[in-house]
Amino acid sequence: MNQGVTVVTGASRGIGRAIADLLASKGHRIVNLSRSAPAKPFPGESVAVDLADTSACAACLSELKQKYEVEHLVNNAAVIEVSEIEKISIEQFERLSALNLRAALQCVMAFAPAMSALTASAAVCTPPVAAMEHGMWPNIAAIQRRRKSSSSEVESDKVETTASASMSMSGW
Repeated sequence: MNQGVTVVTGASRGIGRAIADLLASKGHRIVNLSRSAPAKPFPGESVAVDLADTSACAACLSELKQKYEVEHLVNNAAVIEVSEIEKISIEQFERLSALNLRAALQCVMAFAPAMSALTASAAVCTPPVAAMEHGMWPNIAAIQRRRKSSSSEVESDKVETTASASMSMSGW
């Protein structure tokens, strides 16, 4: 253990891959959690897991907690199914929610206790951009950076994100 890493979900391609590449270029050790393997060489470790499967997600997160000290978490994995609201079935909603909401919460719940004890840590949740553009998903993106001062008080800074998921990670 004691190897500090940044976990990025859904980093095998797209926005997640761009985030992983950016953070790796800044010196982060990256662990990707996604269903598919990256198409090109990945700048870190890639773990194949279906985050929409509650049990598989829990087992993977437990293993990562034993192996690494997670310093940062970027919840990026998502699935988008654009549809008119009145045509969405409960099954479709549950499938989307399993990955887009429950898995993200499960990751935060797994790593937050250890991350809050660190001098500097961050958790980022990026909502599905395409869904936001189509008005199907509320913009609930939030980044909170925590740092402990010398008096052991926790201070927080808020960092803004945009609907295009572009963000500054200058403090990382």
